[in-house]
Amino acid sequence: MTRINFPAGSDEPLLGTSPGPGDAGELQAADREDSHTLWKILQRMLSPREQRLAYLFFNCGLKPEEIVHFCPQEFSDVQEVYRLRRTILVQLLRHADQISLLLD
Repeated sequence: MTRINFPAGSDEPLLGTSPGPGDAGELQAADREDSHTLWKILQRMLSPREQRLAYLFFNCGLKPEEIVHFCPQEFSDVQEVYRLRRTILVQLLRHADQISLLLD
């Protein structure tokens, strides 16, 4: 399962896969390195507003309605949140091969 988390004291998200039994330590180190690399890629690809939305979706796990509710100063319309989410996902899919190469 893919997740993005922000380690304590860090402003960079941790993206990775959930560890299986017995390999948590090894995956955590790899996850942190991949997470750092992926966040740097996303920062180049996404506008600050899109980065904020990606954080709210992937790290916080908020739904569009919740984002509008909890962040009305930043996002006042659910349709805008859906549109921006689609824009983020299209960009990620468009660059999936490049991202995959950089994470290998």
